[in-house]
Amino acid sequence: MKYLLIDFGATYIKTGMYDKDTQEYRKGAKTISPFKYSDRIGKDELLSILKSLTNGIDIDGIVICTILGGGYIGDVYHSWKSPDTKLSSCVRTHCMISGLFKSRVHYHHKPFTTSSKYYAGLHEIGKINGKPIYNSLGDTDCVIESLELDEDTKAINMGTGSQVVSLDSIERYFPAGRAFLAYQKLFESLNLDMFELMSTITVEDVIKSDLRINLAVFPQARLYNDGGSIANVKESNFTIQNLLGSMIREFVLQYQNYINDVSTVLLVGGIARNIKILPKLFQIYNPSKEFILVEDDIESTHKGMIKYINKWLV
Repeated sequence: MKYLLIDFGATYIKTGMYDKDTQEYRKGAKTISPFKYSDRIGKDELLSILKSLTNGIDIDGIVICTILGGGYIGDVYHSWKSPDTKLSSCVRTHCMISGLFKSRVHYHHKPFTTSSKYYAGLHEIGKINGKPIYNSLGDTDCVIESLELDEDTKAINMGTGSQVVSLDSIERYFPAGRAFLAYQKLFESLNLDMFELMSTITVEDVIKSDLRINLAVFPQARLYNDGGSIANVKESNFTIQNLLGSMIREFVLQYQNYINDVSTVLLVGGIARNIKILPKLFQIYNPSKEFILVEDDIESTHKGMIKYINKWLV
């Protein structure tokens, strides 16, 4: 049985192919997600994207994971980035994928709740291009499933959103990629690439940085209070190097109070892989702990989806 794996994220859509019979995995395409530029998507556009991803592919089914925390208002899905998700609990009647198939309602699989709204297992909820599609998995849940956690190990997942994960809990909404993208807009207006410049920042730059930066620039962010800020600006220190070094420092320090009860921390996700100095910085600011960068040829979400397939689809 061959399955198309789709990670429909807040910044990218990442696909892969998994053959359950041979246990073989092949990485697929990586394209820009519509949520990178918008906080909502209509059903017609969503269905068009799914059809384009599955058109002409030799598969037996489609397994998908998506961002959590949003819901439908009419025929428009509002992601967790949308302020409209705060309006009413009725907004969350369907997850993004199950909302396309009104005849059968399935919610995200979510292992950390006993709510009757959530279903263990993968259940066919409809077809795309004639191929079965199963109820959506949560992207964070798939990352968790991909990890080897124990009572003395936590993971920090760092992507567009960020979470600290233990065996039995998730601390959510740490400012991460979404906050960085807000600053990237400023750099783009100056014809600069913030992420390219950030790659030149050294450990020493971060340690000596001295701007105080509040990265909670969006309402859903942890500790949000009327927007972010940059403080301690002086005549001599307001440079790009100090700004980026300070951003990275504050990003690392925000996790300290949430990992102080374990000795080992796994660093997971695109930010962990792309900002090369992060593991060393985490170690410097938390010297009593061991930090392990999780690097794998398989996307962590895809790895979790494969585990769910092997567990639930026989």
